Amino acid sequence: MEANQLFSMGISARIVKRIITLLIVTLGVVTLSFCLQIFTGTDPAEMLVRKTTLFATEDQIQAMRVELGLDGTLSEQYADYIKGLLTGDLGISITNRKPVSDNIRNALPVTCMLVIMSMLWVAIFNRFNISVFCHMERQSI
Repeated sequence: MEANQLFSMGISARIVKRIITLLIVTLGVVTLSFCLQIFTGTDPAEMLVRKTTLFATEDQIQAMRVELGLDGTLSEQYADYIKGLLTGDLGISITNRKPVSDNIRNALPVTCMLVIMSMLWVAIFNRFNISVFCHMERQSI
């Protein structure tokens, strides 16, 4: 009975370790994503305003920064970013001014279909390659 308890404790310890690693990696990816948005050198507010108005004033750009929440400090922006991710608010796309979650929802079925088709192709060609290899090995004997 003790061996089973030690084995199950080992598995539960591994699961806890994997969950902690998952959380650390997720936090790292989220932080890197935030930093890439900040340090790219482009101002999203200016891009949005200039997309609709070619000769945008500084007041229009500043109003867009306030609307997007880009007028705060980096720590405030990061806290808002994390809060938005945790609540499912991924923001507004710069390219089409629609919520990012809607863009993902629209693209997800096609993406899943591509993944499934790719997996099927790999399975078919992999099975074909294995059968050809086995046939070649049998013929060589």
